[in-house]
Amino acid sequence: MRAREAANDAQLREMYNEFVAKAQREKREPASFEEFLKHPKVAKRAFWEPHSDSDGSSSSSTSSSTSSSASSSASSSASSGSGSDNGHSYTGQATYYTPGLGACGKSSSSSDLIVAVSHKLFDKYSNGNPNDNGLCGKKIKATYQGKSTTVTVVDRCTGCKETDLDFSPTAFTKLAAKSKGRLNDMKWSFVE
Repeated sequence: MRAREAANDAQLREMYNEFVAKAQREKREPASFEEFLKHPKVAKRAFWEPHSDSDGSSSSSTSSSTSSSASSSASSSASSGSGSDNGHSYTGQATYYTPGLGACGKSSSSSDLIVAVSHKLFDKYSNGNPNDNGLCGKKIKATYQGKSTTVTVVDRCTGCKETDLDFSPTAFTKLAAKSKGRLNDMKWSFVE
C-alpha cells in the first residue's frame, strides 16, 4: 500500500509540475495545487485520495505531512531569480512529512536531512522547470530552542505558509521530538 501511495504521489506531483510549466510557458499564473486537484481531468483520476490530518480535515498535499501549517510570523523578502537570501533570517513553523520524489526531481527518504519549503517561496524561484528551481539543493540552517540542523531543499510544501518548513522526520528530530508535531517560532536562514 505504501509503495502504491508513493507512486501515486509521484504521478500527481509530475502532473502538477507539468501543469505549472505549461502555465509559465503561456505567461499566465498557474492555479494553486488545490485548484489543480479540482480540475475535471485530475479529479476523476481514481488513484488520488486526499490525506486525512489528525483533526479529521483533508489535506491536498502530495506528501503525508503531519498537519497543514498555520500562520507564520514573518514575511519573506525573496525575489525571482536563481539565488536565495543568504543570511536573511526567517521565522515560521516546522512540521515533518514522509519524503518521496520531491519537486526538485530527486527521491529522498525519511532518514535524509532534507526539507520542503513553502510553495509560495519555491515558486518565486521558478524558471519554468521545477526540477531546476533556484532553491533546489540550497542549504538551510534551522534553529529551535537552542537546537539546530542544516538541511537541503528538495521539495515544495503546498500546505505551508510562506516561511514554514516541512522536514524529513530525521531532520525534524534534530530540533525536537516527533511527538511535538509542529514547532512554532522556528528560525531559519539560507547558508552557503
